[in-house]
This record gives sequence, C-alpha cells and structure tokens, in this order.
Amino acid sequence: MRAVERVTSIIECFAQDKASMPLHEIAERVELSMATTLRIVGALVEQGYLIRQPDQEYCLSLKFVTLAGHVKSTMGLREIAYESLIELSRQTNETVGLVTVDGFDRLCIDAIQSGERLSSILRPGERVPLGIGASPKMLLAYMPEDEMSRVIDHLVATRGIDPDVLRTQLARIRDDGFAISRGEVTPGLDAISVPIFNADGQVHHGLNLTSPSLRFESRLDELIQLMLKAGSDVSRRMSASGMRARPGNDARR
Repeated sequence: MRAVERVTSIIECFAQDKASMPLHEIAERVELSMATTLRIVGALVEQGYLIRQPDQEYCLSLKFVTLAGHVKSTMGLREIAYESLIELSRQTNETVGLVTVDGFDRLCIDAIQSGERLSSILRPGERVPLGIGASPKMLLAYMPEDEMSRVIDHLVATRGIDPDVLRTQLARIRDDGFAISRGEVTPGLDAISVPIFNADGQVHHGLNLTSPSLRFESRLDELIQLMLKAGSDVSRRMSASGMRARPGNDARR
C-alpha cells in the first residue's frame, strides 16, 4: 500500500502551473529521498507514464490522455446502456450486466441484481477469462481474427482448451447473434449474452443475463428475444451517438 501511495503521490504532484520539474523538486514535493524518488520516477518513465525531457525535467506522458479517453468512453456507454439494463431487470427479474473486454478477461462494468430470493450475483469489476461462459465467448466470437487467435492460443496454453471445438462454438455464436452457457462458470447458473455494436460495427461490449438453471430453460425463448432487443437498442443508441468505444451458443445445445 505504501508503494502505491508513493507512486500516486509522484503522479499527482504535477499540476497545470507546474507541468514539468526536475527530480529534486519532485522529491521535495512528495517528501521522499532522492534515491527513492529516482527509483520510482525511473520505473514510471520505463512504463511510459512519465517523460524525461532534454533539460532533465520530467512531465506526464500522453498515456494519461489515452486512459482518460477510455474512462470517458466507458462512462458514456454505461449511461447509454443503463435504460436497457433497467428495462431488462424489470422484464426478467434476473441479474443483468454490461460487460467488456479487458486483456484476456471479460470485465463487468455495470450490473443490476435480481430481486428473486434464488438468484445469481454479478458485481462491477468481476472478471472471467475470455472463452469461458456466455459473455466471455460472445466477446471473443466478435473479435478480429488476429485478436481472437491470440486469445485462443492463450487459452490453449493456460487451460488446455481444444481450439477446434472453441472455434466451432464461436462461429455458431456469430451465426445466432447470441451466446448461451449452462453451468459453465458456476454450476446451477445459466447465462445468455448478446453483442453491442459500436458506430464502426465492432463489438467490444455486450449485455449479459444470468439465471438459476431451474428458471432459465423454461423461459429461454422469451429471454433470447428480450436480450436481442436490448442489445439492438443499445447498439442503435451507440451508433447514434457516434461512440467508438473500446476496452471484440455456446448456443443452444
């Protein structure tokens, strides 16, 4: 924790009235020794967060602009999708969420919990490896081929997944326009996920619904239609807003 505080204090010591400064001034501002400051600043330069200028002063890099753009895009998408999440929650009384790609994971960025006593729980920040479960497979299915291949190679190396079987499932998801999983992530919980298309026709986000298996199968056709409509509605609003957000069934068996 102390190490994190030191790193963030150095980043935050840069201000509009002092956009760049030499090492000794950074050390004074954050009240650290020169040796400690040099070590942390050097690591931040190496990672691309700080730039060392020809005059030996340091400043923040444009990497922060890129990160700020990611945050803005994600926040805008949450606002656009919120109405559909609320409506899905009302119509199904199941747990629904907004998901995206983050590295080799599916990341939940917003969720509304079911009001049923027996229900699944999905929390913002929850991660599941791409390729395992409905929404991770859906996001993987719509990735460009080079990105998809990289993720599949990772899954083969880390989880021993059969790439041919997975690619067959992904092709089926693209044909169907949705993904379904049954107890794949958590036994007793089934899920359905649909893509959200951005203004460029790409998929980097999706909607996900999870339900106890005992309720899921009897309502499957209804849930598919509701999810497809919600995904279409959010995609249309994203295209209308010009959003090009980025952090890419197991269809019916």
